[in-house]
Amino acid sequence: MFSRRVVNVEDEILVLIVAACEMADEVRWAVDICGRASTLPLALLIANGQSVVHVPARTVNHVRCLPR
Repeated sequence: MFSRRVVNVEDEILVLIVAACEMADEVRWAVDICGRASTLPLALLIANGQSVVHVPARTVNHVRCLPR
């Protein structure tokens, strides 16, 4: 699992998309926010041919605590 916080601006989000895609053959995006704050990241992911699912924050936090 790859997790990184970025400022919600186009340049930083695009750098994140490129970095994640360079690290793996297959990338799956899970977004744990909804509403206006997610509009730009979702639009950029979709515009760059990425598939995205919504995962509730509770689930993300649970998975984060599992041993790797």
